Amino acid sequence: MTLRRWAAALVAVGLLLSQSTVDAAAAVTPFDPRDCHVAAQGTAQPRAPWHIERLQMDRVWHLATGRGVTVAVIDTGAATVGSPYLQDAPDKRFTTYDLLDGAANASGQPGEFDCLHGTRVTALLAAGRGSDGKPVDGRVEFSGIAPDARVIAYRTLLESQAGEESEPQPLQPTTEAVLDAVARGVDVINLSQVVPGNVEGIEQFQAAVQQAIAQGIVVVAAAGNTGQLPGARAYPASFDGVISVGASNQFDAGDEVSQFGAKVDVGAPGAGLVSLDPSRYDASLGIQSQVYSQPISGTSFAAPIVSGVVALMIEHRANEGLPRLTPAEIKQRLIETADPPAAAVPDPRLGAGIINPLRALSGEIPQLAPNPESDNRFPAATYPPPAEVDRTPAVIGLVMGLGALFLTGMGLVVAIAVPAARRRRHGT
Repeated sequence: MTLRRWAAALVAVGLLLSQSTVDAAAAVTPFDPRDCHVAAQGTAQPRAPWHIERLQMDRVWHLATGRGVTVAVIDTGAATVGSPYLQDAPDKRFTTYDLLDGAANASGQPGEFDCLHGTRVTALLAAGRGSDGKPVDGRVEFSGIAPDARVIAYRTLLESQAGEESEPQPLQPTTEAVLDAVARGVDVINLSQVVPGNVEGIEQFQAAVQQAIAQGIVVVAAAGNTGQLPGARAYPASFDGVISVGASNQFDAGDEVSQFGAKVDVGAPGAGLVSLDPSRYDASLGIQSQVYSQPISGTSFAAPIVSGVVALMIEHRANEGLPRLTPAEIKQRLIETADPPAAAVPDPRLGAGIINPLRALSGEIPQLAPNPESDNRFPAATYPPPAEVDRTPAVIGLVMGLGALFLTGMGLVVAIAVPAARRRRHGT
């Protein structure tokens, strides 16, 4: 274990012990993904996932696949068995934990857990590819953005879609999961959830997130969906240092599902996506027993795409022997290398624009000029004006060059003319 990870573990333990204002710390216990409620039948003909082509992932995967990077997905838990995309063997990429003490959601079957949301998020981030690098399912080009990344999936939310009459889901399990992820030395934390700023336990939650960032862990969060928190800031996306993600659609516009005017750093595909649902694997059917989600939309699903890109950035830097970027540097690079929106910069739903994985890995930063008509929430340094080129040295150099050429020519004329005149004068 590296010194950074030892330090992270010690600090996380200290935070756990210091939270006297919160109820007793939730127990982090192994979670059996076979307890997830699964769909019995597979999808006959899955839809093509447009975001893979949009982000040019076939080119990006030649540079990095997330190998050696660990991402914590703090959500409803994930059904990481029963799917060839999420198989543990042989590399044990997926580990699952429960912080809800085995509690089942009210709407689920007895003894079965609602892992729908967490499975979709995990699949978009890290669903695997075949050993030959080709898609697992020959019928469709699908995989996670970081298909070789390791995932620790924490179950901290009871329900994927809480109804209007549902009791607010307590924040403490999510806070404890963040602290546990810090102690385990993960590289990235994905939080596809939104809470208001006045929820109970928000101070402890913020402290845990800030501790993660201070330990070099990149935290990515959903910016929130339309109608979730009208007129209020969404957390953890609004915490300092967190990468807040809005949702784009197939037209490269901020989709209406994405909360308008929230704190958004970058956008990523988040409308009309295809992912994986918890499935019951049937050996006789093989891949045809896999259940794919119907087109799903939300910033919850844009966030893991960005988390996957961050995992690729971390691996690529390591492969190139370059120093690791800090969370702030990774956030800044994502902002600076994004494909700018068609209108105002920043866009109220996409921030700096749609992530560009190729540029994010290479570090190529295009020049972007601020739009004076936009509500610019980013510091001026993020969008530097085009550099003014001082042409004076070039002009002086050109004049001097022409002068030198003229003098050289005159010298040649003199060198030829003078001896000729002398010869004529002496009759030679």
